[in-house]
Amino acid sequence: MKYILPTNSDTPIIVDDDLYPILNGIKWYQTKDNYFRPSSWRTYGKKDIHRWVCWLKNENIKDKHVHHLNEKRNDNRFINLKISNMREHASIHHKGKTGFAGESNPSYRKDVTLTRVFALMSRGFNVKSIANILKTNPETVYKRIRPFKTMRGSS
Repeated sequence: MKYILPTNSDTPIIVDDDLYPILNGIKWYQTKDNYFRPSSWRTYGKKDIHRWVCWLKNENIKDKHVHHLNEKRNDNRFINLKISNMREHASIHHKGKTGFAGESNPSYRKDVTLTRVFALMSRGFNVKSIANILKTNPETVYKRIRPFKTMRGSS
């Protein structure tokens, strides 16, 4: 493993020994979101260094995401990179978080029914209050009543 210093940061970029001669010949800068891009993007394009590593290792990364396994964006050794599709990459970053997919997502909740929402609306509660009562977010309540509002508006 070798280190390359970007032009605008003291954070070293970690790369594989075999790719060091190629990647060290390019001046890199650290972006605001802590990725590393070539300083001369007109010559080298706007491809981040982790995508360069995969490309130089002959990996097909077109329409793919590249994930840093140890979550350190300066560690660009090929062994630390995982190539995946968008869905796999998102599931890695959202693992264990609620409100992302499946049953933990409030919009999939079966107990937030149109009947319950309308019953609370008829008692004078607004959308935000209904969301608090049902322990969900207002967007979930809106998703329940939107189709009904559209049907009523078209008649």
